[in-house]
Amino acid sequence: FSPFLPDNLRVLARQKQSCQGNHVEQFVGAHHLHVSPDPAFAMMNFPLACPKCQAALARTTADLWRCVQGHEFPVVQGTPLFTLGAGQSSDGGNAAYFERLYQSETEPWLYTQRGAEILKYQFLLEAVRGLCGGSLEGRTLIDVGCSLGGLTIALASAGGNVLAVDVSETAVRKSRDSFEKSERRGTATFVVGCATSLPCAPKVADVVVLSDGLRSWRLTEVERLACLDRVASVLRCGGSALFLDYMNPRHFPSFIQTVNRTPFQVSRVVYL
Repeated sequence: FSPFLPDNLRVLARQKQSCQGNHVEQFVGAHHLHVSPDPAFAMMNFPLACPKCQAALARTTADLWRCVQGHEFPVVQGTPLFTLGAGQSSDGGNAAYFERLYQSETEPWLYTQRGAEILKYQFLLEAVRGLCGGSLEGRTLIDVGCSLGGLTIALASAGGNVLAVDVSETAVRKSRDSFEKSERRGTATFVVGCATSLPCAPKVADVVVLSDGLRSWRLTEVERLACLDRVASVLRCGGSALFLDYMNPRHFPSFIQTVNRTPFQVSRVVYL
């Protein structure tokens, strides 16, 4: 990877509190790189939960999801919008920015064309496999910041049950369309949401992936901490998280400090 992925950081971290005697290992990395016949809902077999309170969610009508606490979330063009609404956003105010980007460009960042991005996806897939003991069959995975679905499709093709989340409605719809045309052994559920309030039930995920991520999403430090706390809450006992990011080496120490301020602590650092 060195010609394409300079200044890489891979950090292995663990939860500060053990879970039934077992530590939850986190694989954190950063690299320097620039009840319905609707087929969209037929694929929704991932354990979803309210992004506000993490209570159970149900689709009450064709255009609405509601949690048991009464919070409601609309469905637009087949895509559920699990966002917090005006005045309550926890996405750093960047949802509009990313939506404009995906509307105006066919493929932002050229994920399928740049050699570094292609190698990155290969690395991510193998890293997730390694965290799952070599096989993704039946594993519950979350792809946060799914973009156009390249990693989601790769994980589902390897047998994973994937929740794909992005703040951009356009990105989610495009990724779902690509997934429906792909060959895969696993499944995928596509929703609009943000990293600080993942619409996922607690303690269900085997692996959470945040690629180009904690720093590149333009979150504040408070929002990064909220994101890490949310990721910790959705991981099952023994689960793992994988973070990759665009980052200059001078930011590595602050990145690790941020991780250490959450339920995770860094136990190993590897520069790639």
